[in-house]
Amino acid sequence: MNPRDLLSRLLPVVAALVATAPVWPILQPGAPIADELLEPGEVAVIVPIVLVFPIAWALLARRRPYAWRVGVLLAAWVLAWSVWTVSLGSYASPPTIDDGLRWHLVGAGLLVAGAAAYEARQLAQVGARLLPGALVWLLGVAVTLAIPVVGQEKVPPRDAVLPLPAGLTVVHMETGCANTCTRRLTVESADTPAELIRRLGQHLEQTKGWQTTWYSFAPPQFQCRRVGWLNPYEVCVEFRATGSPSTIEIWLATFNGRDDVVS
Repeated sequence: MNPRDLLSRLLPVVAALVATAPVWPILQPGAPIADELLEPGEVAVIVPIVLVFPIAWALLARRRPYAWRVGVLLAAWVLAWSVWTVSLGSYASPPTIDDGLRWHLVGAGLLVAGAAAYEARQLAQVGARLLPGALVWLLGVAVTLAIPVVGQEKVPPRDAVLPLPAGLTVVHMETGCANTCTRRLTVESADTPAELIRRLGQHLEQTKGWQTTWYSFAPPQFQCRRVGWLNPYEVCVEFRATGSPSTIEIWLATFNGRDDVVS
C-alpha cells in the first residue's frame, strides 16, 4: 500500500475520531447529564468502540471517491452520536447512554455493510482483500451485541436471602418500586437480637455469598453486588431494626451503579 493510499484510508478514521470530541472529558458540557458525565475511563473504552465501523470501512473500501463520501457519512453519524450522548443521554432513564451507543453501532454497521456490498458489485476480483475489513466489521457486530440493555429496575430476587436457616421465620414480606425497587423481609426468631443478627449475617455471607464486613459495635455491612456481567444494576442489602427485640428487617434494593444522584 503506497503512502497516498494509506493516508486516504486514515483520514476518514481521523475525521470520525475528531467527531467524538464532544464526549471527551475536557469538552463535556456538564448538562443535562450534570453529575453523570462520562468518566475518562469510560471515554477510553467507548471511543475505540465507536471507531470500529469507520476502521472497518477504511479497510473495506476500494474506490477512493466513493470511500470518501461514505467516510463523511460515518463521521457525521459519529458526531450525531457524540452530541446526543452529552445533551440527552442518561444512565438511568431509557433511552440511556448504552441505548444511544447501541443505536449508533447498528446504524454504522448497516451503513458499512450496505456500502461494501454496493462497491463489491461494481468491482471485480476483490476477494480476500476484503477479509481484514470484514473481520473488523464482525468485531463491531459482536461489540454491539455485548452492550447491556439497561431497561427498568427489577425487584430484588427472593433467593438473594431465602431460604433462611432453621429457627428463622419470615413473618412479613413486601415489594415495591418508587425511587428504587425494594424487597423488605421481616424475620422473627427466639434468639436474642445480637444472635439473630449474627445468624442472619453468617447465612448471607456463607450460604448466599454476600461479601461481609463485621463490626463489634454495629450490624454487619454487605457489599452491593452486580445483577449480571452486562447489567449495570446492583443489589444491596442491609439490616434494619423494627423496634421489636425478636424481629429484624432485611432490606434489599436495586440500584443502577452508574446512576449518580443529582441533588
